[in-house]
Amino acid sequence: MNFLSHGLLVRRCGSPDVVAGSALPDLAPLVDRRLRLTPKRLDWLEADGAAEVVLGCRHHQQVDRAFHHSEPFHTARKAVEAVLPDGPMPLPRNMLAHVLVEIGIDAEIIRSYPTFAAEEYPDAFGAFDWDTLLDRLQRMTGVDTTEFGRLIGRFNRGAWLMTYATDDGVLDRLNNMCLRVRDRGLDDAARDALRPAVALSRTVGRERFAALMPWDLELEYNAAPERESEETT
Repeated sequence: MNFLSHGLLVRRCGSPDVVAGSALPDLAPLVDRRLRLTPKRLDWLEADGAAEVVLGCRHHQQVDRAFHHSEPFHTARKAVEAVLPDGPMPLPRNMLAHVLVEIGIDAEIIRSYPTFAAEEYPDAFGAFDWDTLLDRLQRMTGVDTTEFGRLIGRFNRGAWLMTYATDDGVLDRLNNMCLRVRDRGLDDAARDALRPAVALSRTVGRERFAALMPWDLELEYNAAPERESEETT
């Protein structure tokens, strides 16, 4: 799932720490894959005083496991993949369809929960103590988190996620993803060829939203998710 989807499922907690934690497993590796939040690292952060952040992180991981193994997700991904153009893709077809379904869900959250998307979610990021977290991550991993701080400055203003509200905004996000993963963005022909799939992803997100969102895992403040069973480093 994507950022707004995870945030919507923890909004009842009323905790900026939990909301920020729900984004971290995806947000931290955007800057540097060495910042990946493994179970051992989450244990370290919890022991260092970031228990609510870790609660959000573990909830994110639990939701992702359930979502990515669900039939509604696989059905939606196949539907989007079926309308991708023939020929070489800037990303593997299944990965591209996967990403588009997740973006389509976030686009529906922007449409159906406008106050949450435009105000509550970025406000939680603005209220969170990022300086302390970045210091913890740097001490834990030895990775310089200066660039992470710059990313947060762009992210918590909200403009990044609100681009999912339009097809052109989604194509811009895909372009940036391709630049990051493949060092090659989308030319005009590729953008035009992808428009039908982008439009369908928004339709899928709207029409199948109730089935795609794992509402049974919505987090109340005192409900801690199951912890990862696999110990990795």
